[in-house]
Amino acid sequence: MSLLEVRSLSKKFQVGERFFFAPPRWLHAVRGVDFSIRQGSVFGFVGESGSGKSTIANLIAGVYPPTGGEILIKGIPVHREKRGHRSVQMVFQDPETSLDPRKTVRFQISEGLMLRGETARERTEKVCAMLDAVGLRNDVLHKYPHELSGGQKQRVAVARALVLRPELLILDEPTSALDVSVQAQILNLFMDLQRSFNLTYLFITHDLKTISHFADDIAVLYLGRIVEEGPVADVVDHPSHPYTRALLNSVPELGRALLRAPIRGEIPSPLSPPSGCAFRTRCPHAESRCLAPPPYRNEGKKRVLCHVVL
Repeated sequence: MSLLEVRSLSKKFQVGERFFFAPPRWLHAVRGVDFSIRQGSVFGFVGESGSGKSTIANLIAGVYPPTGGEILIKGIPVHREKRGHRSVQMVFQDPETSLDPRKTVRFQISEGLMLRGETARERTEKVCAMLDAVGLRNDVLHKYPHELSGGQKQRVAVARALVLRPELLILDEPTSALDVSVQAQILNLFMDLQRSFNLTYLFITHDLKTISHFADDIAVLYLGRIVEEGPVADVVDHPSHPYTRALLNSVPELGRALLRAPIRGEIPSPLSPPSGCAFRTRCPHAESRCLAPPPYRNEGKKRVLCHVVL
């Protein structure tokens, strides 16, 4: 059963100022994205900075309204169901900036419960229970973020999201701002919490190595489009798109030879993406047919947006 379905999702932002009768300039951050997430699973988004990962997360969380397409939770479009976004919470990349430095841990975790009209006693019980679930003691309740370590801050951010009991938790690179030793602890915490609370995760990262040990399914994004999607083992062990292979080639791993055909250059500007296949200007396998828009092809359990499936 799908908890989340995204259909033809797109988002564009107007950039710069308009002068007189000059036409507006649009940045197309997300371009016709389709995917679904099974309840109780982990779905990973991978791509370089500027590929549209965080924009999709913000669209699902309700931070931005979509320009086009639909987002459905349990088959109900979120814009028609006032409670739709209550089923979705988000953990951000940097806990240093996602927490209010002027508010105590108690206030920040309980604020959502206050808005729901719960009593002080109910809030205290739920906050203490959630602190225990994320591995923190009650003595942090009266502390401020600057009194906590990086790992503790991220645990507070996780508790703040989970205290509202969401079904879908969006993890936007939740470990990239942490020390390596703390990263492993937070990832293990997410795995434990998924079992305890029957959570569904949308995990956003640029690290294919991390997501390969954590996700069930994975989608690789490039300039706002999914270029390869499928079960994580199929995508990571047998990549079909040249961009997926290039991402894997950029991750050093002891005992594994690097894949050939390294990626070239930098990701183009979404203000003026290349015509046809957006990856063709960096692709070592580009051909003349890549000047035309590529079709989606089914490769076993995967789908690949490419003329030249490897």
